Amino acid sequence: LPLEKTSIDFVPLVNRIVERFKSQADQTQVEISITHESSLEHSLQLDPMRFEQILNNLLSNALLHTPSGGKIQITTRIVADSVQLSVHDSGEGIPEEALAHIFERFYRADRSRSRAQGGTGLGLAIALHLAQVHGGDLSASNHPQGGALFTLRLHLLHAD
Repeated sequence: LPLEKTSIDFVPLVNRIVERFKSQADQTQVEISITHESSLEHSLQLDPMRFEQILNNLLSNALLHTPSGGKIQITTRIVADSVQLSVHDSGEGIPEEALAHIFERFYRADRSRSRAQGGTGLGLAIALHLAQVHGGDLSASNHPQGGALFTLRLHLLHAD
């Protein structure tokens, strides 16, 4: 997919995307919160529509796997020369045997789900691909306090 990269103000973009998920979260009684741990003084060069696809997928999955009364925490921070965005949900986490396959096309950790209930199994594969074509990376793990943790890393541009 061709990217239309532009210099982006990252924090407001993240806030706008997350805000669109708040009513869906409210309907399922899931609390969504955002913490920006670092001030972002550098530009990010990215395609805002493709970035939105990544975050939409991560938030949709988090809402799907977070029980009523649960929480989804989005955190952004600067780590070395990258911005890191993490999505941590209070759901059941990712089965250990699924972690190695979670980004494979058509893979679904819960084989009992139909396509209507669990999607096509393409969302995370597409999200990883989009992160990589942006020069970044996307990883998945289980949080030590429970739930799934997805971490997106994108490189910062430094002024010459």
